[in-house]
Parts: sequence; structure tokens; C-alpha cells
Amino acid sequence: MPNVWTFHKANLIGTARTNPIGTSPRYVHIRIGTFESPFYKSAPRFALRLENGRVLRSSDLTLETVVSISTYPWRADSSMPKGTVVYGTADYVFTFQNSKLVQFEAYPHEDDAGVLHVPVIGTYDQKHFYKMPLSQQQLIEVFGKPDDIKKEWFM
Repeated sequence: MPNVWTFHKANLIGTARTNPIGTSPRYVHIRIGTFESPFYKSAPRFALRLENGRVLRSSDLTLETVVSISTYPWRADSSMPKGTVVYGTADYVFTFQNSKLVQFEAYPHEDDAGVLHVPVIGTYDQKHFYKMPLSQQQLIEVFGKPDDIKKEWFM
């Protein structure tokens, strides 16, 4: 029985895990965009809620806005192209190249102090918001039907 599901829609990848008794997948990681297929060229429409309650739509994610909400800049990996800078909040990671958003990531995680940070993703019209991990139905409601779902077994 597969325990890792990968939801593909254009340049969006959602990764889910199931448990050994076969529960439905819960999507624990969302990545939109790559350097080859950047966020700014074909981003889905969605909204996100910051820890302070502020809501941003995907169309609001400019460099200026992200810098204003960023709690810390990350160092770009040496394998990344020149002009790349990464910004983060407690819940989200934004990668820019030459001032354009190329990648967005969201995933629940614990910080160094052991505090759990849980991203909240919603529909563009802001009618529905969901805490991650997302069910497959929630992922479809926010981003639309997938182009493909791969189901694999990993130990």
C-alpha cells in the first residue's frame, strides 16, 4: 500500500503521508514553483494567513510585501542561481530571484524552541481556510483538481 502521495498541478507539488493502516493522505508540504517553472509565471490563486492573522492573496506576494512580513532572511544555497534570496516567516518560505518570486513553500514544523508552527492556506476568495496538513479534498478546494497524483511506497 502506498504511503507517500504526490499531488501535481502545473508547478505545484503537494506531498502527503499516510500511516500503515491506510488512512487518507494528509498533505504536509506544499511547494509552488521552481527555477525552471517559477511561481511568478503561473501561480495558482490562493490565500494564506500569517500567524498575526493578516491574510495575503497569492497575487500580493511581491518582494516588498514579503520583505515586510519576513521574520528573517535565509541564505540562498550555493547551488541556487545568482540573484537568489530567500525570506521566511514562521510558517512560509519565499524564494526570489532578481526580485521575482520563484518558489513558495508551506509546511508545519517545530522551531528551535519546540514551538509548532502550522501554516493556514485558503481559497483566493478567502471563504475557506485550512490548517496544514491538508486533506486531499481541501487541497483540491484551494488549488483545483490535480493534473496527476502519484502514489509510492517509501520506508
